[in-house]
Amino acid sequence: MRQCLSKADRAVSDLYHDIEFSRNVNVLNSGRTVKSLQAALQHRRKVKDELANLESLMTALDRNIIIEEESE
Repeated sequence: MRQCLSKADRAVSDLYHDIEFSRNVNVLNSGRTVKSLQAALQHRRKVKDELANLESLMTALDRNIIIEEESE
């Protein structure tokens, strides 16, 4: 999952670089770039949310295992 987040971060970064270094800025290609950036950011958000949920679950499972070991 962390690799997915890393890929999503790189995709967003690539789009930012395209915007930063673009010499041919016009309404048509700007609209496409904004749509691409929006899609990349939405994908990144989904991955981050899934990763946060997995980390919460792992933390809860770890705590449960520790509590069970202490009660034995």
